[in-house]
Amino acid sequence: MGSITITYSKKDVIQSWVNVLSKLENPKICISNGYLEIINSFFSANEKLKSLIVADVGDFSTTLFIKDSKCFLSSLNLPFGSDLYKSESDEIRIQYFNRLKNSIDSLKNEFNITSKTKVYICGLGLDLIKKDNDILPNNLIELSTLFGENIKNGEDESSEFLSNLNFHIQTFGLINNKKNI
Repeated sequence: MGSITITYSKKDVIQSWVNVLSKLENPKICISNGYLEIINSFFSANEKLKSLIVADVGDFSTTLFIKDSKCFLSSLNLPFGSDLYKSESDEIRIQYFNRLKNSIDSLKNEFNITSKTKVYICGLGLDLIKKDNDILPNNLIELSTLFGENIKNGEDESSEFLSNLNFHIQTFGLINNKKNI
C-alpha cells in the first residue's frame, strides 16, 4: 500500500496571496514550496531516516522545516537571518550559527527529536555568512553539497531560472548521493 501526503496551510495566509494576485489581474495562481519535495526525497532515498531539519537562511529570517519520526512536517520562521551577521569578522558570523543551534536544540526538545537528527542548511542568505571554503559549525550540512554539480544556484542572471526543474535536478542528485544523507 502506498502512502498519502496531506499538506495543511493557514487559510488566511493562502487567501492573502490569492487576493494580491487577483488584484494584479494575474490569471496564474500557484503557491508551492519546493522544500516539501526535497524533504520527501530524503525519506524516499533513505528508509531508515526518522527525522530531519532543513534550515533555509534568508536575509531577515530563517525558516526551519522539521519532519519528525511520525512523519509530521512543520515549519517555523525564526526572526533572524543573514543580514545582521554578514561580516568579514568570524566572531560576528559565528554568532548566527550559535543562535541557530540554540533555536534548533529547543525545537528538538519540543518535537521529541533525537540529538542525532541531521540538520541541513541552505538558502541565499547562507552565501552571505559563510566563507567559500569554511566548514560549517555545529554539525550543519550544507544542502548543496549533496547535489554536487547538479544544483543550479540561480546566480547566472543571463539564463532563465526554472525552480521546478531545479528541484527535480536536486532530487536526482540527492538520490544519487543517498549514502551521504
